Amino acid sequence: MYEMALLELAQRLSAIAAEDEPPGTSLRGALERVVASYARGGALAKLVADAWRAATTDKRAALSLAWAREQLRLAVADVLAREAKGGRLRADLPLDAVAWVVLAGAEAVMHELPERAVDRIDTLLALVEPPR
Repeated sequence: MYEMALLELAQRLSAIAAEDEPPGTSLRGALERVVASYARGGALAKLVADAWRAATTDKRAALSLAWAREQLRLAVADVLAREAKGGRLRADLPLDAVAWVVLAGAEAVMHELPERAVDRIDTLLALVEPPR
């Protein structure tokens, strides 16, 4: 079930966000986890089409899907907030919007070749990390 897979991924990201002393690579690790889940062959890629199709005719399914997706977006935002607090994220970015972009980008990866995922993660990081 797609919603359960989203919630499990959100729990994993929440655990990353809750780490006391996160390594400098935790944002990359979180992004890799999200993108890999959506990449072709990933856990979510296999479920997403059926879930969205069901949601078009079933209001409960649509609400459940939207709620689970929002939980994942909030978990991404938590990781981003922790990174911003540690100075590893540009301070001028609205975290909710960045979390949405991360999730939208991850969802888009399922339409690309799996080897492009690394390039997409590198691009997202280049956009959100402060200049060195």
